[in-house]
Amino acid sequence: MRPSDVALALVVMAIWGLNFVAVRVGVQEIPPILFVTLRFACAFLLMVPFVPWPKGRLRDLLVLSFMLGSLHFTTMFTGARYLEAGTMAVVSQLQAVFSALLARLWFGERLGAVGWAGMAIAFGGVLLIAGEPAVGDHLWALVLPVLGCAFFALYHAHVKRIGTLSANVLNCWVSLLIVPQTLVLSLVLESGQMAALRAVTWSGVAALLYQVVPMVIVSYWAWYRLLYRYPLTRVAPFQMLVPLFGVLAGALMLGEPLTLQKIAGGAVTIVGVALVVLRPARDRAPGQPSRA
Repeated sequence: MRPSDVALALVVMAIWGLNFVAVRVGVQEIPPILFVTLRFACAFLLMVPFVPWPKGRLRDLLVLSFMLGSLHFTTMFTGARYLEAGTMAVVSQLQAVFSALLARLWFGERLGAVGWAGMAIAFGGVLLIAGEPAVGDHLWALVLPVLGCAFFALYHAHVKRIGTLSANVLNCWVSLLIVPQTLVLSLVLESGQMAALRAVTWSGVAALLYQVVPMVIVSYWAWYRLLYRYPLTRVAPFQMLVPLFGVLAGALMLGEPLTLQKIAGGAVTIVGVALVVLRPARDRAPGQPSRA
């Protein structure tokens, strides 16, 4: 990879890592599911002038919006209200593990011994984090991002199955369809929405804007540009840096403690995920040649 593209990949990973801090700040001021609603409403308004409606795809978009908004983002953002940003950054890496498992079940991809071992190691790392003092009374909340990772893997597997919707269409119109779903969920499951909005500070506003500008505009544009230029096997390993940026940002910006147990659990989880993501190509699709 060219040095400029390596730098671009690092910027994207930093944006994604810092997002855990932004979410943590935002959901302390705004109820989590309402925060999800505002995030996707802003994202839709930003993109709709440039993305036409995909005719005949309403059913697919409804299914995807339910998986992404009502399931994935709702559980992740609710968990972020009770868990440290660094913890969320590490646990979120399980998305790759669940994606590999679904690829095995739905598409017949092999995990191989390395993949299965990596999966076990990754979950072992999460168990280490579960015993970390900062999790404490919120151990139940750790289940939420784990479920969120499974839902995100389900979303991506469904995207792969339908296969004909562009990233721009997904980002725009799925965002629109998420808004009424999560708004209803917020009204049913949460309280104090109007009071929270009236009391929101500039930190809460900045956290919401971070979801839209750096995340939607900058990071996804840059990421798809890298995927267009290079094979996934060259680009995907950079994602191992996301929890590093997330943990460091949580420590530096929010004062989250860097305990030995958190570091050990994070390291074990990342090693496990790396084994799943970087396992030999022959373990992925039998009968297909390996690509350099």
